[in-house]
Amino acid sequence: MVGSAMAAALGFGAWDHVCSLRCKPFRRMQVWDACSEAIITFEKDDLDDMGYIVENDVIMSALTKQLDAVAVTMVLCVPTRPGGGFLREQSSRATDNNVAWQRFLPTGPIALLPLSDTASSLVWSTSHEHASELLSMDKESFVDSINTAFWSNVNHSDFTDAAGAAFRSVLSLLKPSGTAMRQLPPSVAKVDAESRAVFPLGMGHATQYVRHRVALIGETVQYLMVDQYFTKHSSHSMCQFECSLTCLDTNDKTYRDAAHRVHPLAGQGVNLGFGDIACLAHHLSAAAFNGQDLGSLKHLLRFETERQRHNVSLIAAIDLLKRLYSTSLVPLVLLRTWGLQATNALPPVKEQIMAFASK
Repeated sequence: MVGSAMAAALGFGAWDHVCSLRCKPFRRMQVWDACSEAIITFEKDDLDDMGYIVENDVIMSALTKQLDAVAVTMVLCVPTRPGGGFLREQSSRATDNNVAWQRFLPTGPIALLPLSDTASSLVWSTSHEHASELLSMDKESFVDSINTAFWSNVNHSDFTDAAGAAFRSVLSLLKPSGTAMRQLPPSVAKVDAESRAVFPLGMGHATQYVRHRVALIGETVQYLMVDQYFTKHSSHSMCQFECSLTCLDTNDKTYRDAAHRVHPLAGQGVNLGFGDIACLAHHLSAAAFNGQDLGSLKHLLRFETERQRHNVSLIAAIDLLKRLYSTSLVPLVLLRTWGLQATNALPPVKEQIMAFASK
């Protein structure tokens, strides 16, 4: 979860409750290909936290605590992730556990996300058959499978490794300081009992986000309905308004998964949802301040236009990456190897990627 999106969506002091429960900041993200030596790393030069890994139950608990404490009556919709993570695990490391790891396997990406100094959450996207096999394994075999997925080079070929090494040498000559050092991933020591679960994955996007007094947000089966108007306090330039949250019929395919549903790459599904919330709150606050009807399509369509422009492009990029890395064909492996190496050597490009993903 990206810090700026989290702060915008979890306002009114809810973030303090999150910090008092459990959250883990990460300062570096390393992504690499299982079919070659290509990697890309993301980190901030000023050593600030890139973002935070927070469990959904913690977010819900923090929001509930804060809602009980605030005077302004408001119900916030937090997007859940029905197509989200696959597995949770616990690892033991001697160094700080502040790196988010992701490796693209031919069957799907596997990610290790820090939850505390000694525990991490595992997200493994794979085929239905392989998922069933992993779920039925004993603990020791499952741990071995995780470590093999992160460490094995069985999908490498001499040709792609040689071509990648030659291209990396050229990049080093052109831009000596442009490539980051590879950091070895941790080895998983054990998994928590009864922590494995399987969820179906999918991709979808609603053609319309809004109707009169209704706005779809995030990856939920809920919609936000504004049913009351604002109360403006001119002496403090503050606005109060009340919203109600109503569940839709889950059999209605028109609204299932709400605004969008994406593959769980880099946690962008939940970040898109938080971005929806922040954008909707911005437009509703502006309407409330100006004494206008919050449920009018005039404001809601502005929200829809702004978010669809962002969400559609990001969802398309995520789907393209997922498809590109779901093959072991040598020409495509070579193409993505060179592309990843070139991107990793260009810090301004990586900064643009991080900025776009955090909106």
